[in-house]
Amino acid sequence: MGNESNKPQSLIQESSDAIRFVQKAALEWDRYKLFASETFLLVQPGILLTSGPDLQGEEFVPQALEEAVRHIKEEGLWMRYQHDPAVPPIGRLLDAGLFFAPQTGLMFVAGVFGILDPSSVPSFSKIGINTRSDYDPGPPPAEFEAPHLHVTLEYNKHEIAPELVAEMLQGAPPSVSKEPRLQFRKAADPFTIACFAIASWPLWANPFAKKFLERFGEEAANVVMAFSKWLGKEVAGRLKDGSRLVVSFNTRGCKVEFVLTTNEPSVVREASENVLKCLPQASQLISALLAYEPQRVVYLYDQEAKQWFPSFAETKKVGLIADTPKLISLEVFQSGGLSVGGSLERPDETPGSAPTSAAKSLPGSQKHSPEENDFLK
Repeated sequence: MGNESNKPQSLIQESSDAIRFVQKAALEWDRYKLFASETFLLVQPGILLTSGPDLQGEEFVPQALEEAVRHIKEEGLWMRYQHDPAVPPIGRLLDAGLFFAPQTGLMFVAGVFGILDPSSVPSFSKIGINTRSDYDPGPPPAEFEAPHLHVTLEYNKHEIAPELVAEMLQGAPPSVSKEPRLQFRKAADPFTIACFAIASWPLWANPFAKKFLERFGEEAANVVMAFSKWLGKEVAGRLKDGSRLVVSFNTRGCKVEFVLTTNEPSVVREASENVLKCLPQASQLISALLAYEPQRVVYLYDQEAKQWFPSFAETKKVGLIADTPKLISLEVFQSGGLSVGGSLERPDETPGSAPTSAAKSLPGSQKHSPEENDFLK
């Protein structure tokens, strides 16, 4: 969870304010429930971030830590095992605060974590949503012209070398931006994740549907196939086994992610083509979830059925919704097996370019400034 080398619990012990904060939050955890039947197996304090160098030699300036606390209090933070996007969160950060450890001389963000009881997690069917129903969006709206696909690669430089990203992008089709974006993730042993964020594509548009082809011809479908071919040939084959490929888009305040747990080139090509086929159904699901204020919905690919199906959703009103919630051992949680992360609001630092961080860095470290600290979104 960020700075294991700094012995997080000892930092809390250095600050009387931090001690009072975590004790009060742990005793009053019931007030943090999103709904009456939400149950936690364990409530425990911990450290998210500090101003000192972490395992990757990076650190955060105090203003960035303040911004992190503000975002956590306003939006919340789901906890994941090693930041695997295919696995439902196993808990939530209930509250967080910024403190100073006088002996160590560090600022740090302390929090109280609640590990969910899987039996208290509602399924889609329990809240009245049929995730396997077909949906026909009808003909394309008359006022729309042919849509244009635009995709941006997002990655973590500790998982994928910038030089490798540059090689991938050399052969990318025009629909893929030549300027990748950095993602921020902190985990003891994280997965390698390559994300592809879709922009400027209407959710009603299935480029392979008969009505779409009749209206706009094959050009848009050819663009999608070129993108899928590139993913399978130039990206999947360059990533190590066990990597995660994620295609995402944002709509109505919710991030929708299509997560592939294989980097087999033929499966990647097939599954990525099917993402845009699934967008109308995903849009319908978001509409059904709006009353619960969805923040993130994750789809997994069924290789046998050759279809994407929703796996879980994170919401503000009823917490986690999952058909198959995971139970990770408490020992994993207590040993620091969770992670936090997100994307940085700036372009990638490509090989040979000047650093984009305005803050000065200590030898062997990188300081994150507030404008870069978008990792929790």
